[in-house]
Amino acid sequence: MKKKSTLFYKPAPKDLPKPKRKWIVLPVLWRAVKYTCMSIGAAILISLLLGFFITSAILEETKMANTLPKQMILFYRLDGAIHEGPPKSGFDTFGPHRPSLQDIIGALEQAETDQRVKAFIMSVRSSELAISQIQELRQAVQKFRENSGKPAYIYSMSYGEAGQGLALYSLATAFDEIWLSPLGSVSVNGIRLEQPYMRGLLDKLGITPEFFQREEYKGVFENFMNKDMSEPSRESLQALTKSFGKEFIASILTLRPQVAEGNDLGGLIDKGFFLDTEAAELKLVDRVEYGDVLLDELRKKLGGNVKDKTPELVRISRYVTPAEEVHTKQHDIAVIYIQGPILVLGEGEEGTGLLGTTSNSADEIARTIVNAAEDPLVKSIVIRVDSPGGSPTASELIRRAIVRAKEKGKPVIVSMGSMAASGGYWVSAPANHIFALPGTITGSIGVAGGKASFGGLWDKIDVNWDHVGFGKNSGMYSVNSTFSESEKERINASMDRTYDMFLDVVAEGRMMKRDDVRDVAKGRVWSGAQAAENGLVDELGSLNDALDYAAKSAGYKSRKDMNVTILPKPKTALEEVLELLQKSAGIPFFLQQQAAFWSFLTTGERKQILQDAAVLHEGGDVLIYDPAPTLR
Repeated sequence: MKKKSTLFYKPAPKDLPKPKRKWIVLPVLWRAVKYTCMSIGAAILISLLLGFFITSAILEETKMANTLPKQMILFYRLDGAIHEGPPKSGFDTFGPHRPSLQDIIGALEQAETDQRVKAFIMSVRSSELAISQIQELRQAVQKFRENSGKPAYIYSMSYGEAGQGLALYSLATAFDEIWLSPLGSVSVNGIRLEQPYMRGLLDKLGITPEFFQREEYKGVFENFMNKDMSEPSRESLQALTKSFGKEFIASILTLRPQVAEGNDLGGLIDKGFFLDTEAAELKLVDRVEYGDVLLDELRKKLGGNVKDKTPELVRISRYVTPAEEVHTKQHDIAVIYIQGPILVLGEGEEGTGLLGTTSNSADEIARTIVNAAEDPLVKSIVIRVDSPGGSPTASELIRRAIVRAKEKGKPVIVSMGSMAASGGYWVSAPANHIFALPGTITGSIGVAGGKASFGGLWDKIDVNWDHVGFGKNSGMYSVNSTFSESEKERINASMDRTYDMFLDVVAEGRMMKRDDVRDVAKGRVWSGAQAAENGLVDELGSLNDALDYAAKSAGYKSRKDMNVTILPKPKTALEEVLELLQKSAGIPFFLQQQAAFWSFLTTGERKQILQDAAVLHEGGDVLIYDPAPTLR
């Protein structure tokens, strides 16, 4: 029974013996060692597994490459897009190898003198190629036929279903014979450029776009500012389509003059779409048949055996397996790719732009150019530009690196891909020599920038943004208010400064008068053919043409007399996995945790350790919005 206590007396508790303090350092140390060993073991296990799979894949590809048949028909299936240069990620090495544009061109060049290769077949499923890529591939097929005397055939269920009819048919005319599947079609329906204009929608939503441009042709933000196309944009784009159309017609008539025999090619383009039997009657195609018939007939023509399937059909991905670069020559041509938007990023970083496009780190590209210039083995530098532009400061960082390379006596040659516009042209201007394809989109020497204000939208949905600030222009970067007059003055001053420097950069690099530069600037885009006429590029040609020019600049006959080295060297899948482990939950993270905890136990610096633990994974700044000028 519980004893009752009085109101005035509470007995004091008896003194109990204090428990002995347990020594906790050793158990904690043991757990730290155990978790560290487990982490190291996991990392090693993952590395071994990846190494096993990668080695197995390499051995299998090497075995297949070393066991190529004595007689073969080289084969490539065009299905979708083709990337320009080496893969951006080492993980692309897993699974079937997708040849790059340069892989395909290199394979055709190698096949010219390879006695095992008897013919070439291209099968078209779909095409998402840029116009310049079609032109470069077309040139490679034409050279293969002319230099080797070997036949080349193209086959498709339909030509031009994805809206690339005239361009794709231009590629087809480079082959000896064009085959079309029964019930297929040929589309040569010209060129159409269209884009949405959203000002009406923005007005209804209460969103106010405020963008500034230098000068009238710089219509990168026109889709938001206007309800329809401005006259300068219409003039520029109409001239662009006319230039492309002129180039396609000339290429078709050069290699397939029979199309114009008794036909008005312009009338065919206006009609646009032809069924299989109509295409054969008009000599747009040579045969309306199935793909297996083409293969059987070609094998017979080559003296092979249809039952034994000889000559064997060998894919380009098997014929040219990516391998380590072997330096067999005395000197190098360094090839550096600039693909996608140009941004200022930290060391070794890659960014992702709109719609998933990969961005370039100006820091890394500039450092690569400078390192190549300082390498005594590198005698020439070729920069492949395929970029719509980006940050002016990032573009200037790369341009300065090119100038420094030239000052060290290294020729710098630019090869333009599908696009080298705005910031892409900024970095190209100082080169010793510029090559472009006729279908390259280039120029756009201008600047644009600004922001959109969502203040009207918030009013419509009863959301009130309030603020305090320090500084007259503290709201310049806010998307909740429009620009004030003083903020507009600052934005326009930035526009003028950037545009003036752009004109100076082009005038210096192209050795032109500033007034002449402005005549072809004003933000206007040009085709490669137009750019050559206006002095913005030196010569029309492919990447291989640029490499040959670079070799001659270094005192050699052609690129075949030098090592062609891609910089920076693409990372392997294993390297990327180890880097991923290092950045996330890899060995350094666990070691850092254990070291911090041990310091906590032994030194008692608890406050500092807790502060450090909060920033173990240090994040970079995220650019949410920036109304500064952009070279796009």
